[in-house]
Formats: sequence, C-alpha cells, structure tokens
Amino acid sequence: MYEYLQGKLAHKDPTSAVIDCGGVGYLLKISVASFDNLVAIGEIQKLLTHLAVGDDHQTLFGFVHSDERKLFRLLLTVNGIGPVLALTILSSTTPENLRAMIVSEEDGLLKKIKGIGPKTAKRMVVELKSAMEALHLGDVVVSQNNQSNRAIEDAQLALISLGYKRESAIKAILQASKKIADDLTVDNLVKQALKQQS
Repeated sequence: MYEYLQGKLAHKDPTSAVIDCGGVGYLLKISVASFDNLVAIGEIQKLLTHLAVGDDHQTLFGFVHSDERKLFRLLLTVNGIGPVLALTILSSTTPENLRAMIVSEEDGLLKKIKGIGPKTAKRMVVELKSAMEALHLGDVVVSQNNQSNRAIEDAQLALISLGYKRESAIKAILQASKKIADDLTVDNLVKQALKQQS
C-alpha cells in the first residue's frame, strides 16, 4: 500500500520516527540502524515502508536502506517471527552479520538475539538459508556520529525499548562505549552491548 514516505522529519528516537507529509504526521517503527542514519529533525527524510496489519491495529515500519527492508520481509516469512521481533533482530546485528549467521548455519549465535529461541533459530536457518545465499547486500551505510553523549543516551533508550531494565541498559552501554571509543554510533553501541550480554 505504501512504498515510501518522504517529508519533514518531525520526531525521532531509537525505536520510532514521525514523518510530516503535507501536514499529516506518520508514525513509523524503526530499527536502531535506521535511527542512526536519519537526518536532523526538520530536514527532509525518505523512509521505505512496510505496513503490518493486525486484527486491531495497523503499524507502519520504516527503513532508511532497502537491504534492511528486504531482510525484514524475509524474516516475516519465518513461522514465529512477527514484525516486532523482526525489528528487534535487525536492531541486534548488521544485515551482513545476520546473513552470515544464517548461511553458515550458526543457530547458536542466532539464539543469543533477544526473543530468538532454539526452535526459531533452527527455523531461520532452514527456511532462509537459500534466500540469504541469493541476497546481495551492499546498501547499508553506517553514519559517523560525532555527538558521543547523545549516541550513548539514545543507545541506552534503545536497550530499554528492547526489554532491558534502565540500570542494566546504562551499565551495558557505558561498558560498550569504553570498548568502541573510536566509533560511538547508536548502532555500534547497541550491538556491542548485546554482544557483551551474550
């Protein structure tokens, strides 16, 4: 129904963005990777979209890069993975790493992603391996964010949105920031924190 939305970025946080298109604000759920690549508030942003329709809701999901949307839609084909879990998976690792885990049948690594149990990890490998082997990834660009303090705060919010308690999120992100001090983006901080917790 919606291929993309383009308009003024009215709001952003690590899990959502609002795009103002002609005076109408569209709320989109986003991954940490997409958040890290958004423009500044007030500037024009284009987000590729996916509309998820449930019994009592309609939710728009937004993606800065087409590779991420491709993976999101592939994940939805796996029994037991809905849009919220698919977005959590994309927030937990890079598209390249996810593809590598599935192609190399590393279901043990997949199980370390929040919300993925042993059965779902095995299903992901079985059902997605051939599709992942044929998938070419090259569209994802990690932005360089010089506002380190802001990145740390946003990364903490991202972990909280993924189900972590506030104190645990703060501690995990601070530890992560010490290990990757030269590249403090929200995406990198969250991935490092999740890696430490596994």
